[in-house]
Amino acid sequence: MQNEWWTKEAHEIQSFADKNDMHNFYNAVKKIYGPISRCITPLKTADGLTVLKDQHSILLRWLNMLVPC
Repeated sequence: MQNEWWTKEAHEIQSFADKNDMHNFYNAVKKIYGPISRCITPLKTADGLTVLKDQHSILLRWLNMLVPC
């Protein structure tokens, strides 16, 4: 039963790709894989022990990481 479902979905997605129907192609792929989780990784100090929470500290940390000394 599950194999039939996968086969049907694969044929449907392949038909969208063959017709160059990218809108439906990506919608079908998203239907199978589910929503993308967008998690934000906290920014830590250079030693990695403290999580930066205030905007000024975060901007200074990015500045230190991106601008070469």
